[in-house]
Amino acid sequence: MACSILTTTATTGRPYVSKSEFLWGSQCRKLLWYAYNAKDQIPEPDAATQAIFDQGHEVGALAKALYPGGIEVSAGATDFDQVLQQSLEAAKARKPLFEAGFAHNGGFARADILNRLRDCISDNGTVVVYNEKFEKGVLDGLAEAFPEHTGWIEDVKRRIVDLLEPFQAFDYYHPQQHGSASIKSVLPVLTGCSYADLEIQEGEQASLEYLRVHFRGVPEAERRKVREQLERYCGQDTEGMVWIVDALRKLAA
Repeated sequence: MACSILTTTATTGRPYVSKSEFLWGSQCRKLLWYAYNAKDQIPEPDAATQAIFDQGHEVGALAKALYPGGIEVSAGATDFDQVLQQSLEAAKARKPLFEAGFAHNGGFARADILNRLRDCISDNGTVVVYNEKFEKGVLDGLAEAFPEHTGWIEDVKRRIVDLLEPFQAFDYYHPQQHGSASIKSVLPVLTGCSYADLEIQEGEQASLEYLRVHFRGVPEAERRKVREQLERYCGQDTEGMVWIVDALRKLAA
């Protein structure tokens, strides 16, 4: 039955199912059939469901506000070849892409935003992280999603140095760490800097706040305020690693 209800693209004749329709089919095959054969009989969404749909549009608008110089690739188009060609051309500009398309093993997907991480990491030198296992897991996920970048990702992984290791191995330890090798514990004892003056002070809180302001009905002013708080928190994580490296160099001198 699935093959009989799929629409096709204008020029390629390949079957096309949107993300929403794929989810419909996964949850209820009858709903997917109605979507293609009797759409007028599907009831209008209730207020709660419509709010979820609206949040999806809000995320897209926020992404465009965050990267105002980005390029929107053939919005609304379902012609795969056209989207792929326009995505390739737009990628040459080395800017964030909205609704970019990519294909792999016969599958096709469009990303709401594709921001080129490669532009932010140089081709040589050490890549310092705090918790190598986590960061490499994220990179492996990227390689699986974007196999054309696997070589570059593997190169980055080879250059990673885990700043967590010397503290986990007790090569350096201060009683005020209280047995923890977390950057939240190490940073204050080595540098005198801490997260105490930040509104967001740890990773789980940061994740929950991000979800709250992006997927709940909060005022725009509060969303902007939390975004600034998240940027300060993430900035402290990144800058904190620089400060820790500088402190260790002084101790080793």
